[in-house]
Formats: sequence, C-alpha cells, structure tokens
Amino acid sequence: MSEVEQIAAASKSASFKKLNGDFFNCAASRREKRALTHLDPPPGNPFVREFISCSLMFPGPIKGGKNNMVVTRTGHHFPTKGWAQWRDKMVAAVRMQLPPDWQPITKPVTMRLDYYAADHRRHDQPAILDSIFHVLEKAGVVADDTLIWCNEGSRQYDKSEPRAIVVLRRQNL
Repeated sequence: MSEVEQIAAASKSASFKKLNGDFFNCAASRREKRALTHLDPPPGNPFVREFISCSLMFPGPIKGGKNNMVVTRTGHHFPTKGWAQWRDKMVAAVRMQLPPDWQPITKPVTMRLDYYAADHRRHDQPAILDSIFHVLEKAGVVADDTLIWCNEGSRQYDKSEPRAIVVLRRQNL
C-alpha cells in the first residue's frame, strides 16, 4: 500500500446530509456509496444534486504555505520542494475522499476547521489556512479558493494523531 493510500485509509471520513429529500455524498467509502445507491436520483433525471455539506480530513501535521514560498530576483513565485511534496500528498489524500463524480464547488461556502496539533508550539493560523485553501483548490474540491470563508475553528492537541478536519457548508446568501 502506497503512502498516499495509507493516509487516505486513515482518514475514514464520510458526510451524508439530507435536504429536501435528496442526499449529497462526500468522502464516502465504496461500500457506503453502494448502500446509498437507492437514494440517488434515477439515471436520466434532469435534477442535479446540489452541494450541501462536505467533511474532509487532512492527516498529519499541516505545513504552513505562506512561509514556504520562494521568490526569485525576477519575481517568479514557487513553493519550496518540501512543501510541494507535502501538498501533493494532501491533494492525493483529499481526492481519495471525494466521490468519483465530484464536480468542483463554484458557489461560496463556509468552512469549519478543527486543527489537532502534535505539539504545543506556536502555529501560524493564516499559514495553515493558506495551505488548506491551496490543497482544496488543487484537489478540485473548489473551483477557486476565494469561494471559501473560514468562520469557525478550534485548536486542540493530539500528539498521536495530528490532523485537520475541514467541514465545508453551502453558504446561504
């Protein structure tokens, strides 16, 4: 089993929300999806399922994004090698939690972030949010990270299993 598959296996997160009799499925295992197939609209139904809520887990410590960028003399921006590798692992882990027919979110959403740090050191919240936003956009969860508005969050400590849990909800405007 590859490292990405191990990360995804550790993140057994599934969220099923019901609104007006229709279910939206995010991060479900194949077994759970098969169990819920009778709840999906029949093939050829013009009704398109609307995004309601989604829960995703980022396993391991979160590497801040804003302090891991390099700027050349000519003004070219690119991430450091270590951060780019971390980002690619997280993108793969997030994609494995999404259903195969996932379409990127194109409307504003609110985000709740529950961050579990491995230690009691100071952690830069804007850098953590920046990293998570970049991963969500690169993984195809959202079309543009400007659509995400983080309005809730918590910080806790878990030395044995550091992680971040992100819950995206449709924003009622």
